[in-house]
Amino acid sequence: MLVTLVSATGGSALAQSAPADLPPPPPPPPAAAAAPPPYNNYPAANGPRTLEWEPGETVPPGYVPRTQIRTGLVIAGASVFGGVWLLNVLAASIAVDTSQGQAIPLFIPIIGPFIAMGTFRSLQATDVFFLALDGLVQAGGAAMLIAGIAAPRHQLIRDRYASLFLPMPMSFGRGSAGVGLSGTF
Repeated sequence: MLVTLVSATGGSALAQSAPADLPPPPPPPPAAAAAPPPYNNYPAANGPRTLEWEPGETVPPGYVPRTQIRTGLVIAGASVFGGVWLLNVLAASIAVDTSQGQAIPLFIPIIGPFIAMGTFRSLQATDVFFLALDGLVQAGGAAMLIAGIAAPRHQLIRDRYASLFLPMPMSFGRGSAGVGLSGTF
């Protein structure tokens, strides 16, 4: 049986040659370009969430300029100014109820204590000191509130979408090349 297999397949093998009318095979595709680094190495992905920035400076890739009020100054100024002025209103309300009309200027914010220094009939040095301190504290709180709003902070905030999608070279089929976006949500 072994002999039959050998004799059946044994014969001379003719080399096959390509017909002369066919074009040569196409060259191999070019080597792909090196892929850019993964999206987590993108400058915005690893950079700080916010950067201090002045208008006119260049904006690094992945960041967006924003203007923000100074919330610390606004909160502190509103608390100091509002708290002290509400104490003045309470004191003025009690004084008016006890028929002392000379305390009415204390209802006026900031300048009320200074006006009250002139309306009270008998003031001692301690009264003048506390009225002046009261007016200065109210003025300081109002100045902090106004400064927090009027002098905003300029920052660069990391754009969350800039760190998620990156252009990458892609193939869209055999022998094609293109650019697509790669990333995650």
